[in-house]
Amino acid sequence: CTMTCMVQKRIILQNLWLALESGVPGDVVELGCNAGSTSILLQRLLLLYKESHPNSTQRQLHVYDSFEGLPAQVVEDENTKYYKKGQLSVGIQGIVAAFRKEGLPPPNINKGFFGNIPDDQYPEKIAFAFIDGD
Repeated sequence: CTMTCMVQKRIILQNLWLALESGVPGDVVELGCNAGSTSILLQRLLLLYKESHPNSTQRQLHVYDSFEGLPAQVVEDENTKYYKKGQLSVGIQGIVAAFRKEGLPPPNINKGFFGNIPDDQYPEKIAFAFIDGD
């Protein structure tokens, strides 16, 4: 299983489809994209939806990540030995390369820890958000 298991990915995609079918206005956001495997599925579904619903609005995918891996542990982490600062680091170029390999346009990529990203870097309207942060 990758960071997000296939069952979880199916649930994410089903909920995105439901938001699209329901006509919820706005773009799609993923907070915590890591290597981009879920991002690729979200982008693929957005493109397939637009192809099958040509009169629908083209939604943009926006991904947010520190691209620095895990942050330093805090007290609530109870000094876990399993995760260390910087672990799971994937650079922006790694995300772009993953999308190119799949023949997909890259998403709107935003770098930063969630609490440090200014509000104006988020879409005005968000139809669907997948949040996977540490």
